[in-house]
Amino acid sequence: MSEINSEEKKYFNQHTYGLGYLSNVRTITPPKGDPYLLVKVGALYGPEDDRSYTYFDCRVIGTAAKEIVKKCAQATNSGETVLVRFILSGIWVVPFIHQQGEKQGQPGASLRANLLSVLMVMINGDVIYTAPPKEEDADSAPAAPAAEAEAIDSPDAAQASGTPCVPEATVAGADSIPPADADEVGGSDHPGAIEAPEVLASSKQSEHLTGTQHVA
Repeated sequence: MSEINSEEKKYFNQHTYGLGYLSNVRTITPPKGDPYLLVKVGALYGPEDDRSYTYFDCRVIGTAAKEIVKKCAQATNSGETVLVRFILSGIWVVPFIHQQGEKQGQPGASLRANLLSVLMVMINGDVIYTAPPKEEDADSAPAAPAAEAEAIDSPDAAQASGTPCVPEATVAGADSIPPADADEVGGSDHPGAIEAPEVLASSKQSEHLTGTQHVA
């Protein structure tokens, strides 16, 4: 019995790897509980010459990822092009009802996820950070529980009214990714977008972000 109890608990991980642009980095301080970091990720997909985007409102939970996103916050929110390779987990969908515009009264949905790891950062075409090899395994921080999903970035009243939990970017320069309806999974070309193959093959690398710690 003691041998059974001493066995390490195992989990099934469902990770999503991708390449995308960051926007709207912000820290939320709830009335009760600890502050947490949020960021919007516009993930690239589709043909290179006709790319589209899937937008995820992400809670940053990886220890190293938090430090990296914080260091990129000023560049991201001032309108610079910040491209990252990322690992997401715990993707879920939050439904809502459009409150205004042409889709007023119609149902929509917002994609949420946990940002585990940032494997590469490119700002305005220059690679400024690449993660140590073990970062590929992603930080082992637990995914946000389902009970927290509806509470992220929104008071209870907003949920009751059916509005999206995470608002569109409102800070200066946060429109570096074209804003999309919360239920829209594709978008038009990103202004000033960098070709994905060039990103992955780039030999232009500068020093790692100062102070970033790798979590094994």
